[in-house]
Parts: sequence; C-alpha cells; structure tokens
Amino acid sequence: MSKIQTKAKIVVKDKDKKVILSEEQILFAKKEDQYLMLYLENSEKLIRSSIKEFLAQVNSSSFLQVHRSYIINKKCVTAFNNKEITIGNKNIPISKRYAKEVLGEISPS
Repeated sequence: MSKIQTKAKIVVKDKDKKVILSEEQILFAKKEDQYLMLYLENSEKLIRSSIKEFLAQVNSSSFLQVHRSYIINKKCVTAFNNKEITIGNKNIPISKRYAKEVLGEISPS
C-alpha cells in the first residue's frame, strides 16, 4: 500500500465563495492588525487569522516566520542577506529575533 502525501492547503474567502490555495501558491504573508495578507504570484488575499493560527493551519515546514509581521514560503526565496529576504521583487525584513533560525533554514548546507 502506498502512502499519499498531502500538500498543505488553506481555504480563504473571496467575496461570496471560498477558494482553496495550495502552499506553493503563497509566496509570503504580512500581518495587518487581526488580518493576514497572503501574497500570491498574481494576486493578494486577505484572511482573518494570526500568524500563529496560519502556521498551525498549514502545518507545513515550507513556511517560516522571519519577523513579527511576516511569514515566508522558503521555497520561494530568490535572494537573501542578514537583514532581508527577497521573494520576486519584494524585500521582506528579517528581525534580529528570528535571524539565526531563518538564516539556518534558508542557507544551503
């Protein structure tokens, strides 16, 4: 019997319907008050969630908190240094609190 690996999925409301997103579609997320703005390749989705709730919901090792207001998808990082990560054309700050763990996670071994 083969085991089927399930990809992390998240359901978001979009006007009058619910949309299912896979983890690959989410580049990064930014906290905005009680909401989380999910940045996708070609759009953005606003969900009512905290960073902690979001990370628990996707339950995926692909996502990493890099700042008190930001989560990134590690698979989407295009460049980085000690202070920020680049995903596409967006620069995301790395806070000192998360720097050691983040750089350890995204640096090739």
